[in-house]
Amino acid sequence: WCGHCKKLAPTWEKMAELAEKDGLKNQVAELDCTTNAGKPMCAQFGVSGFPKMKMLFADGDSVGHVEFAGSRTMDQMFSFLKNTDKPDPTKDKVKLQLRKVAPPPSSGPSNVKAIESASGLHALLEKGPLFVKFFAPWCGHCKAMAPTWVQLADLAAQEGKTTQVGELDCTTEAGKPLCGQFGVKGFPKMKMLFADGDKVGVVSYEGLRGLDNMYDFLEKTVKPDPEKEASVKLKAAPAAPLPPPTGPSRVVSIEDTAALTSLLQTAPIMIKFFAPWCGHCKKMAPTWVHLADQTDKAGTKITIAEVDCTTNGGKPLCSKFGVNGFPKIKYVFSDGAGGAGVVSFSGARSLEGFAEFMTKTSADPNAVKEETVQLVVAKFDETNSKALQLDGKLVETAREGDVFVKFYSPSCGHCKKLAPTWSALAGEAEAKKLGVKVVKVDCTAEASKPECKLFGVKAFPTLKYLFRDGDNVGVVKYDKKDRSLKGLQSFLDEASSDPHSHTGREEDVLKSGVRSKKKYVHVTGAGGTPKYSYAVEPLDDDGSAKDAKAEL
Repeated sequence: WCGHCKKLAPTWEKMAELAEKDGLKNQVAELDCTTNAGKPMCAQFGVSGFPKMKMLFADGDSVGHVEFAGSRTMDQMFSFLKNTDKPDPTKDKVKLQLRKVAPPPSSGPSNVKAIESASGLHALLEKGPLFVKFFAPWCGHCKAMAPTWVQLADLAAQEGKTTQVGELDCTTEAGKPLCGQFGVKGFPKMKMLFADGDKVGVVSYEGLRGLDNMYDFLEKTVKPDPEKEASVKLKAAPAAPLPPPTGPSRVVSIEDTAALTSLLQTAPIMIKFFAPWCGHCKKMAPTWVHLADQTDKAGTKITIAEVDCTTNGGKPLCSKFGVNGFPKIKYVFSDGAGGAGVVSFSGARSLEGFAEFMTKTSADPNAVKEETVQLVVAKFDETNSKALQLDGKLVETAREGDVFVKFYSPSCGHCKKLAPTWSALAGEAEAKKLGVKVVKVDCTAEASKPECKLFGVKAFPTLKYLFRDGDNVGVVKYDKKDRSLKGLQSFLDEASSDPHSHTGREEDVLKSGVRSKKKYVHVTGAGGTPKYSYAVEPLDDDGSAKDAKAEL
């Protein structure tokens, strides 16, 4: 298939004819590196690309060689052929390995040991090392290699080797878990296995699939190297199938976000997100019912539940938790701020696997929490918010320290939607000890109306970061559309680190209680990326200004 090789072929033929015509002792030959015989020879000479030309010399039981490095013209190649009369002493000699001749097919029982269980594997290992082929019946490469593997087993038996040759079908019920424990992800995979106490020592085979190559590995690999590859402790065989559940199911069906929020107030929840048409979900259903029964009988304070991701109420809930395949299992617990902490399950979908996961996770869920999902409910009681209510005390508070404020109206729909997220943000800021107060101001309250006007609030909700700037109050407006907890946290971290030159900087509120006439210009870099803000000083009392470019 090599294009350069095809192009070179006529020139190579002519050079061979010319060498014979001139009576040169040096001969011209070729070796196909894709054949079973050619592959190992090319590998021994370090050939990794095509075409490669080398002059070879007899050197005792080895082969000396000189590589041709010129251009592929008749003149240069013929000159190299004619004038190269000894090997390069700087190059290693190649001692060619003699190919093993496979014995004729045996008419008796196969010498390939079939592995059908973990106990069967241990029994074979007691007799000696075991060279194992992990395969799948549908795998094309496995089928192509099968006769060579039989030859290898026959040759090892004929030569009286103590190392056995075996195979393991990774598609059977017994084979699947065994292959998984040995980290087999593709086929065929070959590994030399050794008895190592209650474990199995492993050396993976990475060579060519020729008889010579594999026999050489079988002969030379006499013990595992634990520094390169860890020994495997085989797990016990899976328990017998569970009996069909009886009686009413104790699995709680969660229909929507409101139901989940309510349920979280009582206990953490182990949730199965599923679809009725999903085959794996159907297979797992009896185990999930048994888990609910077992948890209930043990008095464990964890609710076993499920969410149907195809229903009108379930779809948005599954989307909120990032479910994109079925079934998905997640341990969900309340964070106390209107959100849900999440820990995803990964492991065997067995009664034991689920129970072990719940025991470990429930011990300290915050330590293994992956994310917090904000649960938006229809109503949120502002009186329970973790955000401090500051009606009429905003300027005074901002002069004492940084404040991130939400200006809102109780009747505003967007404000209601933001309320639980704002409460969660206040809790996060307090937990992280950012030194920033997350507060809220009701602009319909009489005490707050002057301050809402002072800060230029014209719509709800309006979010602004306030900080002390000398005797004044500096202002940075949050003008992004993203009002998620993650988006607000990102802004809060950014603004608290350097509010003075933030690109959302607005006019200060002066000590006298009015807005400064000083304006700010926001500078962007390449691609419109915000860089910094600088002040523009007023020129006249009418508010027109000159660019002072006083960088902050």
